[in-house]
Amino acid sequence: MRESSYVLFEIPSIKKVVLICEDYGEASFVLDMDEDYQRGKVVEATKEELIQCFSARWIKFEESNIERWYKELDKTLFADPERKREKIDIEKYRKNMFKMDKAYFENAKNIKTDLEEYSKKVGSNDPRDLKISKKYLNERAKCSNGEEVFFLTFLIRAKNVFKRENNKENFTNADMLKKLLLIAGYVVEEYSMMDKSYFENIKNVQNDLEEYAKIAGHDNPIKLFIGFNEGVKCNKSEVVKFHTYFK
Repeated sequence: MRESSYVLFEIPSIKKVVLICEDYGEASFVLDMDEDYQRGKVVEATKEELIQCFSARWIKFEESNIERWYKELDKTLFADPERKREKIDIEKYRKNMFKMDKAYFENAKNIKTDLEEYSKKVGSNDPRDLKISKKYLNERAKCSNGEEVFFLTFLIRAKNVFKRENNKENFTNADMLKKLLLIAGYVVEEYSMMDKSYFENIKNVQNDLEEYAKIAGHDNPIKLFIGFNEGVKCNKSEVVKFHTYFK
């Protein structure tokens, strides 16, 4: 849960607006200060609305990798956008978003059609090729409700629906994608077996940390640091990035 508030910065000289929260893992948002810009509407908007309606670009904030965040922010602020994103009227958007309710996300035909549309956007015919990365999350496709929706927005809406249903606080985008693939009838690999008993097994953890240390070029796991984010096969089976393992 986010503990700090977002702070809004207006930069008239380059016609940009930046929203920053210093909590680990929160996104920073960059949007254009054009003729339609209204500070009040931006401040009141949800993250989903910032992306969908204001065409905000997002950058994940990680204090352990602050240099990457600075580079991404600089690139987003000063580089010419690859394409002009169409903006959507926020009032119309707020009405349409409720069409994607629990019944919508439990309808296998809807989900299969939508996931196929997203996979086509990245040159694939198989939704199982979809990944949780900017390349995929920033794609927008026409969903079964007739609305053009970013893939990230699609996952956020689904998470909100199922979180309310299951009272689950930590539904990740990866969790949600796997659940939607299952609803759509796709066979996907089983959820991770790295549960409480796994991490209480000294041999498992010792083996895993030694593997991470080898990849990092260290002879001792104690030299590992949080900013390191390579993946290894944990317990000789599942490939997990170090940051995910640590979380």
